[in-house]
Amino acid sequence: MSKQTEPEMTLPTQIHSLFSYNDQQLRIIIGEFFGSPNRKQLKQAQRVAVLNLYNQLNIDGKFPDSWSKDINGKPYFRDHSWQLSISHSDHFVALAVASHGPLGIDLQTHGRRRQSQLAHYLNWPKPQFFHRWCLYEAAYKAGLAGPRPLQELIADTELSPSPFAVLNASGHCWSPRPKLSAALITAPDLSTPALCTSLITK
Repeated sequence: MSKQTEPEMTLPTQIHSLFSYNDQQLRIIIGEFFGSPNRKQLKQAQRVAVLNLYNQLNIDGKFPDSWSKDINGKPYFRDHSWQLSISHSDHFVALAVASHGPLGIDLQTHGRRRQSQLAHYLNWPKPQFFHRWCLYEAAYKAGLAGPRPLQELIADTELSPSPFAVLNASGHCWSPRPKLSAALITAPDLSTPALCTSLITK
């Protein structure tokens, strides 16, 4: 009996930028990659896409060529004061760098089967479930903590098309494209008017 070989992976050679933002203290890029990796190969394809987008984000060479991860898997630059946050969901990846923290970014494609049950359990409005899920993940990545569990604080947070308060930080929720939610946590002073008009909740 001959041994079956896995089909060759199609690496994400084409990456389309869905959203980008760049100022002196904050850079964000979100992209969609194309290719047909199977489930096992998806993580590798996501890593390739992250590196490709990072090269676009760091086109002026302001940041190191690579980063490290702490014991919790959080990425950080060695010997560099800027913060870094990364997210991926299916064929979408996002990166954010900021001159100072807190910083967290998260993406989520829609399609979670237990959305209704989870929204009910977490006391989150069902239509906002994915925005709030992303906000929760971004807040966790940013290291936010409060007097109550984070999921309860997210339940009480008033989402807005403009930056809104989340503990001692600013939150942003928006849809880079239909059925894709994104959230960003930044320091309050990084919520510039240009960023407000770019990040619109849909």
